[in-house]
Amino acid sequence: MPAATRDKLTRRGFRLAPPNWAIGGERAIWIDWENGTLAGASDHRKDGCALGI
Repeated sequence: MPAATRDKLTRRGFRLAPPNWAIGGERAIWIDWENGTLAGASDHRKDGCALGI
């Protein structure tokens, strides 16, 4: 989260604390329309995979 966003939230009374563990995971597929290919990636810390058909 950008520092400016944290500052604004703090000024509005929010108390922020960073988590002690990863709280998100990502799976993404990039479509290369020009070459007709797919490239995928998955966060290794989470279950699941990126799958393109």
